[in-house]
Amino acid sequence: MAAIGFIGLGNMGAHMARNLMKNGRKLIVYDVNETVLPPFKAEGADIAKCPANVAAAVKDIITMLPSSPHVRKAYGGHDGLLKLVLCFYLKKEQIHEKFYVSIEVAEWCKSKQCTYVDAPVSGGVTGLVFYL
Repeated sequence: MAAIGFIGLGNMGAHMARNLMKNGRKLIVYDVNETVLPPFKAEGADIAKCPANVAAAVKDIITMLPSSPHVRKAYGGHDGLLKLVLCFYLKKEQIHEKFYVSIEVAEWCKSKQCTYVDAPVSGGVTGLVFYL
């Protein structure tokens, strides 16, 4: 089974990433908060130095980011996902307050011939933990 990239290991992303790992998926992870990364490494995930390194290593990527500025930086920043794109499938599952940012990112991905899926989540950590 191919590895999956996972960007955003905060309150919601950490639970989701661990659930994938518990079910046998190999992950390559990144988070701007480097203090959350060592436990994932100890659990078997590979750690990327930036979103572009995630894109270079996998074909499927999930992002779980807290706000529009985080989304823009992860996708379009100087070391963002779309800087090192070959061709991959982006599954963006996140919460952010600006719907037009999803449209903007979708256009960026389209220009790089990438598939982009916006699958917002709701219920917060409480709802997430209930379903996991």
